[in-house]
Amino acid sequence: DNPPKGPVIVAGVTGSIPATAELMRAVAALTNGAIVLPNLDLALDPAGFEAIRPAASATSADIGHPEHPQYGLKVLLDRLGITRESVAVLPGAEPDADMQGRLAFFSQAMRPATTTARWHDYAEDVDREALTRALSGINLIDAPSAQDEAEAVALILREALETPGQTAALVSPDRLLARRVATRLESWGIRVDDSAGRPFAKTVPGAFLDLIIETVHRGFAPAEMTALLKHPLTRLGLGAFEVRRAGRALEIAAFRTDYFGTGLDGVEAALEEAQQDVAARKRRGRAVQRLWDEDWAGARDLVARLKTAFAPLVSLYQSRSTHRLSALSAAHIAVAEALAQLPDSGEDKSDEDADASPLYQGEAGTAASLLFNGLIDPSLPALDIAAQDYADLYRSLIANENVRPRIPVHPRLSIWGPFEARLQQPDIVILGSLNDGKWPEAADPGAWLNRPMRKALGLPQPEEKIGHAAHDFTSLLGARRIYLTRAEKIDGVPTVPSRWLMRIVALLD
Repeated sequence: DNPPKGPVIVAGVTGSIPATAELMRAVAALTNGAIVLPNLDLALDPAGFEAIRPAASATSADIGHPEHPQYGLKVLLDRLGITRESVAVLPGAEPDADMQGRLAFFSQAMRPATTTARWHDYAEDVDREALTRALSGINLIDAPSAQDEAEAVALILREALETPGQTAALVSPDRLLARRVATRLESWGIRVDDSAGRPFAKTVPGAFLDLIIETVHRGFAPAEMTALLKHPLTRLGLGAFEVRRAGRALEIAAFRTDYFGTGLDGVEAALEEAQQDVAARKRRGRAVQRLWDEDWAGARDLVARLKTAFAPLVSLYQSRSTHRLSALSAAHIAVAEALAQLPDSGEDKSDEDADASPLYQGEAGTAASLLFNGLIDPSLPALDIAAQDYADLYRSLIANENVRPRIPVHPRLSIWGPFEARLQQPDIVILGSLNDGKWPEAADPGAWLNRPMRKALGLPQPEEKIGHAAHDFTSLLGARRIYLTRAEKIDGVPTVPSRWLMRIVALLD
């Protein structure tokens, strides 16, 4: 009703949400409005493009091919009432002859499954020398294992730095591959920007908090106890040397034999029994016999400090009734603060220094502080659970928590997920983990609605997620140098190549 005087541009939007498509229809009707569609395929023949989503699919059972990379744009054009022929290429963005050949090839490789018989016509008519030039710079790496794939990717990124000004990026939804590559690059002194960050559970405070709750949940079993005592944040008001020495003595005396105790009382009883056996010259391991009096005293003091530190959680776990989530969280963080307490230096400390626990240092410590402040917030709705269920609930709450380190990173290397890679233009692109089930993920219709029900309700088909992933994949194939990588085996189990890779290889053959 009151159109703006300046230009209105909608750019990079596929209009998958009906309300967005309605807004884009209004912008298209403006005399000064424009819509910039991301990577619309202008090379596919009209019959193939129409097969992606037939015009009558809204009323018929034929839904077309939701898994196609152009499905979202085809739906948008139908909603806008615009034909593909009326869409023009942005001035200055026209591809050269080699890029046109590359676009045409990948358009054919990704064409709808019901029209792949036209591959024979394409193979007969294509200029093979021109296609060779168009596909130069595209490389396929089938690594024997996931570790080999990460090593190859890290080497490619490192080699990219040899050319001044050259940029490179790994794009993959596989977070494990991203962490392996980042770790390998760090071994060469190269810090790379990982857009997804690091899972909170894999950070030092995150692992510490998880060990605490696992130790209580397992009844202070030897494996969990030993791991917690060796964690760098475990101090209990002692010096680093004292707490490690006492922890080693406790492990040697109590856990390097048959152990049937539970709780810290069981640990204390095993420690006393070991000392009595040594005093009575009963058969014990040589390491136990070599412990000094200071070691025995340190181990007993350590157990006493552990009892005091774990008291808030142990009392809740011993109760058979349910507890508020806020109470369990408060006890959890109280135990963590007590375990991480540094020795008192005897100097006067300001309030700010007193609150500077090593548990809350760095980006991961800030994330831990924010997480538990939210869990113990009195304004949250009350949730009563059994203490034995807290460990699983806690892990589910932190499953999607990631920490972005604020450290200097290399300006020419990046690690992105498919979403973050949109509109980025590095010189070298590595598309990693191209295995079916990882990229793309399997289509999951859910447990409650089958496909006819979803269509009747107007909900998108599960395969549309594959279509969005395919659009991201094909959009990244325009870089100057491209590496397509996959692992032939993961944890010793053979993998299936991504359906997109199989299409590309089949058309090349």
